Amino acid sequence: MRRAGLSALAVVTALMPTFAHAVACPQEKAVYRDRDNAYELVFSPVQIDAESNTHRFKLSVLGTKVSLDGYVTGSTPVNRSNGILFFNCPDGDVTGKDIADCTVWQGVLYGQSAGRIDLLPAQGKDAADAILLPDLGPSIQQSKAYAESKAKVAPWDVLDFKECAK
Repeated sequence: MRRAGLSALAVVTALMPTFAHAVACPQEKAVYRDRDNAYELVFSPVQIDAESNTHRFKLSVLGTKVSLDGYVTGSTPVNRSNGILFFNCPDGDVTGKDIADCTVWQGVLYGQSAGRIDLLPAQGKDAADAILLPDLGPSIQQSKAYAESKAKVAPWDVLDFKECAK
């Protein structure tokens, strides 16, 4: 029996998802997908000294031209990865109402690596194996982006690492 247990452990270990790719990728180049492969979240670098954002990302509805722009900022005195996701915000001089009207989702982004949920890794750090955006799915489903993209599913709140952007 003991031998079968060890063999089973070897098989399980061999079949585990290969999240090692995330380790070789900095967070600002990480690409994630939802479980239905209907949405893709792509991070891009920011100049930390020049911007108040710690991260920038784009969430695209695959198979459509619809994409949403996202930003992450830190907070004080309690450090959090506060994210906000916009769809079709006007350019130029905008009001608070304009921003509220184009805001699709707002909340804390969490990263998950090695089974531990934590804040989103900083730029230059190894990318998280998965990203958690609480209530993303319902927020997208209630937005103009969902209607415009004619999406068939709302994204799950967890997006898994897919690849490292070049």
